[in-house]
Amino acid sequence: MKTISHLFLLAAMLGGYESIASHGIILMQAASAADTEDESLPPPLDVPGLLNRLRSDDATVRCQALNELSRGKPIQKPPDALVDAIGHILAHDTEPTARVYACGLLGRWHSPASLEYLRRGVTSKDPQTRASAVSHLSLYGEKAAAAVADIISTLDDESSDEITWVGAPFNLQPVRYFGVNALGDIGPSAKAALPKLVSMLRDDDDPLTRIAAARAVILIGEGDDEALRMLLDELSTDEDEHVVDDIGELPRDASVKRRTKAAMAIADAGRLAKAALPVMLEMYPREKEMIARAMYLSAFANFGVLDPQIVKIAKSELYSDEPALLESAVKALDSQDDLARQAIPELRHLLLAASKRGDQSTIAHIQLRAIALIAKVASVDVAVDVFREKLSQPSADPEVASAIIQRLKSYGPRARNAVPTLRDVLKRHRAAEDEIIEALTEIEEETTTAR
Repeated sequence: MKTISHLFLLAAMLGGYESIASHGIILMQAASAADTEDESLPPPLDVPGLLNRLRSDDATVRCQALNELSRGKPIQKPPDALVDAIGHILAHDTEPTARVYACGLLGRWHSPASLEYLRRGVTSKDPQTRASAVSHLSLYGEKAAAAVADIISTLDDESSDEITWVGAPFNLQPVRYFGVNALGDIGPSAKAALPKLVSMLRDDDDPLTRIAAARAVILIGEGDDEALRMLLDELSTDEDEHVVDDIGELPRDASVKRRTKAAMAIADAGRLAKAALPVMLEMYPREKEMIARAMYLSAFANFGVLDPQIVKIAKSELYSDEPALLESAVKALDSQDDLARQAIPELRHLLLAASKRGDQSTIAHIQLRAIALIAKVASVDVAVDVFREKLSQPSADPEVASAIIQRLKSYGPRARNAVPTLRDVLKRHRAAEDEIIEALTEIEEETTTAR
């Protein structure tokens, strides 16, 4: 099976939990069938074959075809016939899982026709379909402005309280929650929704919907003091309550969930919420939940404010084994320009230490960001020394090693101290031979016999 990224796990942990009912069984059957196939290079898109399967009378066959499209390489310009077939499934398929898959694909394709089909999905009689359509409209951002009135209708219709899931069966929320989030993602073009959203942030019965409403009010109104104060109040929530799934397992501290969602909302608001910085800096040491701390760091990165305290906090998290914290800490440091130079020893540790958590691709992604940051803020001599150390590790990820080789090449003769290391790597990794020789040639123009 494909490895689940830590960002997906964040989304899962932030949601609730639910046993998957009959339509979920079809989803799992479709996923299982896809997982048994070769996941190397994807074959060319067989549009006629896909259309035949999408029109099959067998719901499992339809869902398998939808699953393959969802998990496959993104289609930049899907054929009109394929978009129409997916739109037909959203509008008419009797299988709930198929409609959810359809929403996901239409949300990814970003074509005018896909947008129109999702708008129609917002008026579906099925709450799950409506929530999925609304949620995926949010991926269009401002381009979904024409759907604002349709989305507003989901905030207080007769089924706005229906509990639905979007993205994964872990993310359980009422329909109106997804509508509120979509309006926030549309931004200032959704100003017609502001009166309703302000009312919801004050009075909605669901705390997560109130948080989403506060986020939307800030994004749509391009800043709002009342909404920001409400989110800051949520950051200190410590009520002793738990959310438990239908079979009485996997308790989830509701206050943790609220604090994390509030921090995420502030991070999304970015510069519009930068007035929150002093309070968040004060509260950070008290926040023990890893996911919430990661969201704090994302907020610090997005505020666009230079502050030595941000650097101090982010530096301390570079010793964590949690990928979410590591990635957010590097991102926060990257926002601090030259102040981030203070974190070079910690960034070196991040590059050289073997993380005990996270899949290899996730850790490599984080290390690639660290390499770019070191190159940005460190002197050439310091950067070369750090990069030499990493390159000399036999276990260095090939993509990470390649990024370092390219950085050394860009330094030219200033990276002369790295020549012995590059020659040693050349002996061990013949697959990177051409790349290393190019770097050596650039660093030492007289090196013509590197082979």
